[in-house]
Amino acid sequence: MSINVRDLLDASKLGKKGLVVEAPEPYTKYENGEKTDEIAGYRYQVILSASTWDKISIKVEESSPSIKKEQFQNDNPIPVIMEDLSANAYVTRDRRVGLSFKANSIHPEK
Repeated sequence: MSINVRDLLDASKLGKKGLVVEAPEPYTKYENGEKTDEIAGYRYQVILSASTWDKISIKVEESSPSIKKEQFQNDNPIPVIMEDLSANAYVTRDRRVGLSFKANSIHPEK
């Protein structure tokens, strides 16, 4: 029996809370392995304050960012809630294992 790497990735252990530390940046859509000019969503730099305090990059498919650049004042991080965070393992060109993170939404904590 082989072990599926995806079974080892339980993003629920990372928690739902985090701190966005930079304004989100758009990422583009790929079709048939080719990069297009169409924005697919936004990438958020998040510190996992509910668990490991690691900084990760999370992609969210959305037409406009849920956290705007104007919300960053004095470089203070913004407390957020991440909905349905998931992790995916992949192999890089230099044969290292990488992790990518995706969430259905990220919104400021109330």
